[in-house]
Amino acid sequence: MDGDIAIDYLKRFVEKEVPSGSILSMVVGCVPVAGTLSQVVRDGFMIVGDAAHQNDPVSGGGIINSMIAGQIAGEVAGRAVRNGDVSHAALAEYEKRWYKQIGRTFRHLRRLREGILKFGDETLNDIAKVLTQTSSKKLTLIDVFWNALRNDPKLLLELRHLITIGWAQ
Repeated sequence: MDGDIAIDYLKRFVEKEVPSGSILSMVVGCVPVAGTLSQVVRDGFMIVGDAAHQNDPVSGGGIINSMIAGQIAGEVAGRAVRNGDVSHAALAEYEKRWYKQIGRTFRHLRRLREGILKFGDETLNDIAKVLTQTSSKKLTLIDVFWNALRNDPKLLLELRHLITIGWAQ
């Protein structure tokens, strides 16, 4: 087994534990920020973290999201196993709780990201000036986006949603 890489372990695991299963797709070399998978629960199965595309659409960060998702999935899995029911219906609580706690912000963050990706060099340079002119101890997400909002006011609608749900404080 010397020299094996992660995919080798995954293939052996699938062959042994889920003989009728197969790897449906692979994403390597990047962090998925396009949006959470539409389904992260099946009978006897839950997916979390990068594999579930639970990364912040703006920053790409995912460690905290993965930890929260893992905790929720563990709680739901433990209850399901104790109750002898690991059906999709029993495990769907994980999906609902994750969406309520974190996932619902992603729609707004994706729109915010899409807006920022449309900025030209001049606007991005203006945003960079905000970063260089603000003390790192005082720099907040609001500081960074304030200049962006002056250049594209409709992003304010997305920021308003984030503030309303408590994400951008």
